[in-house]
Amino acid sequence: MNNIDYLDLDGKSLRTFLTVLEEMSVSRAAERLGVTQSAVSHALDKLRTILDDPLFVRVGRGIEPTARARSLRTPVESVLDDLKSLTDHRKFDPRVEQMEFTIAANDFPIQLIFPKLLKEVSEEGCGFN
Repeated sequence: MNNIDYLDLDGKSLRTFLTVLEEMSVSRAAERLGVTQSAVSHALDKLRTILDDPLFVRVGRGIEPTARARSLRTPVESVLDDLKSLTDHRKFDPRVEQMEFTIAANDFPIQLIFPKLLKEVSEEGCGFN
């Protein structure tokens, strides 16, 4: 039974896996990633343990992905894309954003604060429904 937690997966190991899958060579993957062959092998060993699959097998002088490794390509690419999207910065511009929000207030802010606030916001180009 596999006692390793799936949360032990990390983006670098998954990227290493994809690079080996694309290059079909540990040494070329290491060169492309700018790491040692040992680092690539270590990442693959970690994934082999977590995924309970050899992932790549020796064929002659090269390697070939297992059926499981081939089937993981799309899900791993998706996970890495999702991780990358977490760091994508999007500029916020309230004049073009479509937002809906509700402000709850008692009589004081409604009568004294909101008229001026709404006028200023409207002058900035934000519309109201």
